[in-house]
Formats: sequence, C-alpha cells, structure tokens
Amino acid sequence: MGDWYNKIETRVTEQLKGARHKDLRFFRVEEYFRMTRRVEGFASSCRECNTFKYEIEKTSELVGQAVASPGKARITYDRLIGKLSKHMQKQHGFYPPFYFTYLLSVTYALVASVFGFVASLLFTQADKWFFIITAFIIGLIAGNLKGAKKDSVVRNNKKLL
Repeated sequence: MGDWYNKIETRVTEQLKGARHKDLRFFRVEEYFRMTRRVEGFASSCRECNTFKYEIEKTSELVGQAVASPGKARITYDRLIGKLSKHMQKQHGFYPPFYFTYLLSVTYALVASVFGFVASLLFTQADKWFFIITAFIIGLIAGNLKGAKKDSVVRNNKKLL
C-alpha cells in the first residue's frame, strides 16, 4: 500500500494502543482500515474516494478519542464509517457478509406470504393459515438459497466489506 495509508494506519494504531479488542471490534476499526486501503486504491479513478481521503485524514486524529469515550468524535467517526460503507457498496460493489442472504430471504418470504394470502382467499374451504405459512416457508427457503448463491459470488470475487 501507499505512503498515505501507512501514515493513517500508524496514526490510528498509536492512538489505539491499550484499547480492548472488544472495543476495536465494536467500533469496526478493522473495517475502517480496509475501507481506507480501498479508498487509496480507488482514489485515482473515483472522485468521491479522492474526497474521502481528506475526511479520513481528519478523522484519523479522532479515532482513539472516539473509541475511548462518547461524544462528537465518536459521531464523526460513525458517520464516516457509514458514508464509506454506503459508497463502497453503491459505487464499487462491496457488500457486508450475508447481505444478499438476509435481503432476499426477507423479500421472498414477504412476497410469498402475499401470494399465500391470496391463495387462502381463493380456497375458502381450506385452512387459511396453511397457505400463508407454507408460502412464507417456501419463500424463506428460496430467498435463502438464492441469496447464499449471490453471497458466494461476492465472496469469491473478494468484494466483502
């Protein structure tokens, strides 16, 4: 990686000496480092990534304070992580683990439940809940399978946030 990323990593690492591992995971410090590395890689071809470099530099001075105590520094850090995550997802195709599994499972389950409800209205002599619950389960399984397949493509392409 370049000199810019190494400066940021060194600055943040020095601030976080003595911090608990649990806090580092909770405040997504590793994700911050990964996204900072990616911003540097995309900065030459992406205008937004180039502007994020300034924000990352400014926020890198506050990371230790953000992890240590609540306040303005933590809010600034959390907002930056959120903006970086959203940008990486929309513009560069990086997704959180199991993103499509969760998204498609819920979506398919809800859509299938609506179809099950319509089927329960058409067949008035049968138990109405049978159609709704069966459709929900089928939708959940189908969404889970399709989402897992998409997530494996994301994992294979090394596009995890």
